[in-house]
Amino acid sequence: MSRLHRAYLAPGREWLNGSVTLDERESRHLAKVLRVRMGDEIETFNGRGEVRLTSVKQVSPKAVELKSTEERLMVPSSPAFELGVAVPKGKKMDEIVRQATEMGATRLVPLVTNRSEGAADPERWESKRERWRIAAIEACKQSGNAFVPEIEKLLPLQDWLAALSSATFKIVASLESDALPLRIWLNEGEVAERPKEVALLVGPEGDLAPEEYGTARSLGFLPCAFGENVLRVDTAVVCAFAVAKEELQAYLATQPMNQSDD
Repeated sequence: MSRLHRAYLAPGREWLNGSVTLDERESRHLAKVLRVRMGDEIETFNGRGEVRLTSVKQVSPKAVELKSTEERLMVPSSPAFELGVAVPKGKKMDEIVRQATEMGATRLVPLVTNRSEGAADPERWESKRERWRIAAIEACKQSGNAFVPEIEKLLPLQDWLAALSSATFKIVASLESDALPLRIWLNEGEVAERPKEVALLVGPEGDLAPEEYGTARSLGFLPCAFGENVLRVDTAVVCAFAVAKEELQAYLATQPMNQSDD
């Protein structure tokens, strides 16, 4: 049995008497590209955990109307992952957003570091951010993820580091000589309390500057090694996120729950 087509329910699109009309972008895709017909089943998601099974009620290129037949509320995975990524040149960030979304990132923060590979025109950053937001939505459609990650504005690394909560478990993909696999840090008891949020920092291809590593360490970041080879930023994000998520979830599954986790 083939998987249902998925449609994103944009903010401001509300269900009324069990029906909703999709925005023009989603309607055009369903009507023109997927060529849905009246009565076809479509799965909708609002990016915040609400998923509905629907049937097509009306079809036009600018307004597809859907009738809800079943509703589910999905629960986000725990802990939540925030990725701070030094923005690479070109369109590599597009693929980073797609793959991180497929793997369940909660928030992505594009960063400027001392060794970032070039600064884009500030007036273009908001259009880039919108492109990344659309890429995240499309990745949710493809992967079945019910949660669209927040795509934050471009930030200087120092500002992002300073804004993180002291309760956040922090790791940095590190090329420093004393960096250790995350599993070793976990086995040495570096998780004092069961974290609800994890921040993962991935620097530029020229690596973070020594002073940036120093600031990150002073704020509790653990330098983690994710393999022997030096990776491109887009490869490093996927590798580090996949390993960190798997290692942390496996570790936390062996730890007793406390009262604050209920």
